[in-house]
Amino acid sequence: MKPPSEPYLRRIASLMHNAGRQDPLGGENQNGSHPKLIDLRAFGLCLLCTAPIETRFSKCFACGHAPANAIPDEATFLSYAMNGLQSGTVARQYKDAFNSPGGDPRSRQDMQILLYLCMAKHVDCLLRVHAFERLGVTFVPSGSGRKEHPLEQHLFPYVQGPPVIDIHRTAPSRLEGRRDAGIDPGRYEIPSDVTDAHILVLDDTWTTGTQMMSVVAALRAAGAARVTTLCIMRYLQREYPPTAGWLEEQGTLPKYSDDFCPVTRSFTCPR
Repeated sequence: MKPPSEPYLRRIASLMHNAGRQDPLGGENQNGSHPKLIDLRAFGLCLLCTAPIETRFSKCFACGHAPANAIPDEATFLSYAMNGLQSGTVARQYKDAFNSPGGDPRSRQDMQILLYLCMAKHVDCLLRVHAFERLGVTFVPSGSGRKEHPLEQHLFPYVQGPPVIDIHRTAPSRLEGRRDAGIDPGRYEIPSDVTDAHILVLDDTWTTGTQMMSVVAALRAAGAARVTTLCIMRYLQREYPPTAGWLEEQGTLPKYSDDFCPVTRSFTCPR
């Protein structure tokens, strides 16, 4: 993919908001610099999935009750998606843009640009080797029975470099309109050797996180030493009380910036 033109960048900035970003009213300090890493908990966001929560908690209910083996070492998100806003429409419709003649191609393009911008500036942040010599990349398989999941066919190719790790869904696909309940690594089989490896897992949307965390647990059971997750959209319900209160408190959220690092959740990348 060629670098997106300025109109595309302006479109993304007008639609999306960096997940976990905490400079709601200005985006820059008085001296022109961006604010650095700040405390997610003090800002009323889940330490894992960046969803708005009551400030007396450190994690949302789902993340707080997840087993330790299902928690990724690094959980990263690119943008919030909210129902009733264009960002929510993008999260819901991008798959239809690939599979339906009536699908809106702009939703597909928005998802592609978001991932492209992240890979162009922050792939080294995501794939820090630490003490691990082995790297791999994979994605959360479809749970709806799609033979050609848009994530696999049209988004995953933007994550280039590390060897691709095979992961298969072994449990029956979820029924139409129903999602798997709970975290279950037994839904997935990993034939690739991931022993002592650092694996980057990609998904398009995190709503409850059970699919992603099930994959994390399956990778750990298969021997992975470190798991980093990247979700393009963190889906939020605007009417959910903690989210509604957080939005009211923040006022106007800042426009999406590709300089914002999804790993540190700040404008300073890891060294």
